[in-house]
Amino acid sequence: MDKIKVSAIREKFPMYGDLSDDQLLISLRKKYYSDIPAAKFYSNIDYDTERDRLNKELVGSMSTTEKLLAGAGKSFVDLGRSAKRVANMVGIGDYDEAAAKADEALDKPLMDTSAGAWGKGLTDAGLTFVPGLKGAQAITKGVQAGARMLPRAAGVFKGVAPYAGAAGSGAIIGAATTPEDMSGGATTGALAGTAGEVGGRVLSSAYSGGKAALEPLWQSGRERILKRTLDRFATDPAKVRAAAANPVEYVPGVTPTLAEATMDPGIAQLQRGAASGSSDVASALAQSRGQQVAGYRSTLDDLAGNDGKREFYDTMRNKAADDLYDQARAGGLSMTTNLEKQVGELMQRPSIQSAMVNAQRLARERGINLDAPGGSVEGLHYVKKSLDDMISAAKRAGNNNEASALIETQGNLVDFLRQASPKYGEALDTFKSMSRPINQMDVGQTLRDKALPALTDLGDGSLARVNANSYANALRNADATARKATGMTGAKMDSVMDPAQMDQITGIGKDMARYASAQELARVPGSPTAQYLGAQNVVRQFLGPLGIPQSAADSMVGRIASGLMGLPFAMTQSKTEQLLARALTDPKTAAKIMAAKDPKTIAEILRPYAAQTAIQMDTQ
Repeated sequence: MDKIKVSAIREKFPMYGDLSDDQLLISLRKKYYSDIPAAKFYSNIDYDTERDRLNKELVGSMSTTEKLLAGAGKSFVDLGRSAKRVANMVGIGDYDEAAAKADEALDKPLMDTSAGAWGKGLTDAGLTFVPGLKGAQAITKGVQAGARMLPRAAGVFKGVAPYAGAAGSGAIIGAATTPEDMSGGATTGALAGTAGEVGGRVLSSAYSGGKAALEPLWQSGRERILKRTLDRFATDPAKVRAAAANPVEYVPGVTPTLAEATMDPGIAQLQRGAASGSSDVASALAQSRGQQVAGYRSTLDDLAGNDGKREFYDTMRNKAADDLYDQARAGGLSMTTNLEKQVGELMQRPSIQSAMVNAQRLARERGINLDAPGGSVEGLHYVKKSLDDMISAAKRAGNNNEASALIETQGNLVDFLRQASPKYGEALDTFKSMSRPINQMDVGQTLRDKALPALTDLGDGSLARVNANSYANALRNADATARKATGMTGAKMDSVMDPAQMDQITGIGKDMARYASAQELARVPGSPTAQYLGAQNVVRQFLGPLGIPQSAADSMVGRIASGLMGLPFAMTQSKTEQLLARALTDPKTAAKIMAAKDPKTIAEILRPYAAQTAIQMDTQ
């Protein structure tokens, strides 16, 4: 039989409030239970009021330090009781609920004091903080992992996950620190954890938002804004930083834009969107493109031998060769028996006979009479030139067999002339060697004509446009381009041009292709914008700590907020956009900005602790 508490008796008979406990019990027995022996009656009474009085007197006699220590001791006891109660649920514990309730009643006077409550609360916090924080993080990660299985809800779950983690951790801590009412403690702890998470995030949000509002006023702040912007748009910030730090220059002096250097779709979209939303960015990108095309033009002009370079080489070649030809003509033919036989056989060939007739005609056009073309160096030279024309005509007509036979005959004629007139051979070699730079310039001029619109030469040279496809086709059919440019039937691009020149030619093609690729990447659907960077920075820094996706700043609400906040940042917006323009046109500058440290704010660092502290305080 459960004992009857004195406090319950007094609650039932409030009219006897002026009597002591002993007087009340004696009067009660005489009036209602006189048939029960006194010893038996009093043994069934729980003198809880006396016990409370004694406890209060004991607590009242304790110093503040003793109360704090006693409260701390209760924290250890409660955690032990909670462990036993949980163990009871699986049949291995020895939790005594009645004893626990009795002890709780004994502890009530202590817990009613501020020192006792603080002692328990602070000890609870110390004992459960690390496990609670780790638990919150684990629950948060679990929710986020589950969200990845539901793509459509991933954004919502990502924002909710930290709150779920704080609530779950709070429930566990609340239950662990209140063994006498674990369900109530769990509920209180969950609410406290959520409130703490909200409070911490609001604090962090207010701090970050206020700090962001001041950032555009200083260069370092604008750099931080730009860093966050570049990191947000970059598909892979680490790769973007690495590529921007070491941009490849395919053409000397031609610096690629950030989008071209990184080939990152997000950066390409930012570059395109920034150009459409900012005159500073648009102007910088236009200037950068002008410098790129100017670099192409400078390189191609040099290859083409502009500014009289080709004429100089042509004059020098002709003069050197003509001097040697004159010496060969003056020296005549040095014939031997074998050479006489060789030339005699050549003269019998139909092509030579036709060529001699044409050689006489060509010579007469120049005022020279050749009575016997086959008997002089000059006459045989004109015969060779006639064979040149016959070979070209055969190739144009598609008579490959005839062209092959004519080439063989011409080769035999040249061999004869080299033996019969060494000076003539020297003249041929000199003309050929001095023709190489001229042939290279012919190829350069052809490529220049393919790459640059005709308007480039009619204007002041500032036209920032190229015929990229035309140039690419010329490189695709490089050997055909070389043959057409030089007029040499067997010419090959990589034989005519030096390796360094080939690097310049292909470098221009690669740079053109890179520019076109970046433009294509920028056309991928997206929502890039460079308007109101300062205002957007405040919105994002305010929303971020609250767990709301930063993409909300690009939503209708975010755009409206940015628009309303745009006016206060009008004075600093231009400076921020100018910095963005520099980063987009100078990859190395962008890399330095992206590599800069962006330390967390104090409020952001303390935010998780705020939730845990709230749990401890609200579960007491």
